[in-house]
Amino acid sequence: DLETGERGFLIAGKEEFLEPYNTGKRVIADKIRETKKHVDDNPDQVERLTEIEILINSWYRKAAEPEIAERRKVNQRVEDAAMEHVIALVESGTGKAIMDNLRVKLNTFVNTEKTLMKIRQADAVEEADFTINILLFGTTATLLLALVLSYILAGSIVSPVSLVLENVKQIAEGEGDLTKRLEAYTKDEIGELAIWFNTFIEKLQGMMKEIADTTQDLSDSSGKLSSVSTQMSSSAEEMESQSAVIAASAEEASASVSNIASMN
Repeated sequence: DLETGERGFLIAGKEEFLEPYNTGKRVIADKIRETKKHVDDNPDQVERLTEIEILINSWYRKAAEPEIAERRKVNQRVEDAAMEHVIALVESGTGKAIMDNLRVKLNTFVNTEKTLMKIRQADAVEEADFTINILLFGTTATLLLALVLSYILAGSIVSPVSLVLENVKQIAEGEGDLTKRLEAYTKDEIGELAIWFNTFIEKLQGMMKEIADTTQDLSDSSGKLSSVSTQMSSSAEEMESQSAVIAASAEEASASVSNIASMN
């Protein structure tokens, strides 16, 4: 736009042809400032932009402005002003050399930025993939942890309950060990169940001990009664034997008395 506007003015000599040139100057200045902000993290690109800015200003100062000024002199019919002078300035090649160098710098800047953009895109894709992998790993790890915790929690609930049921089953079947106690690991309902189960077993064990003691006492008393009965039986037999002796003696005495009476 800069070159188009300037050449149009040089050929036609009308100020309105400079509109693209004047607009282009403002736009380029704004674009350079804006672009520097975007690449301020890359010193090499900032330096290239600075070189481009210097070349543009050099083209204004050494080529465009002198040529425009000379063409205005022709329009104003200034003495010694002529189109030949304008043509001579253009044909000197100053503006073309600066503009060619400017295009090389611009191409280098643009190509470098494209390359960097591809690298940034690749890095962004890699970072996105890494983030996705982290999320997947985190989600999987969270699920596994939840499953493990669920298993542990279920075990902490089911195991005490199963132990209580097993002990109750053993007691009901007559093979229970009343010395066993449940460990109350927690303070929740399961722990309270274990405490009350232990209390029940302790009371049951006490009752069974009292019954056992009473049974032993009864057994001892029965033994003593059996001994007394045996002694009484022996005494009765002895008395019966003595009674038989006495009866025999009485019979003998009676026979003697009878004999004495018959003799008289």
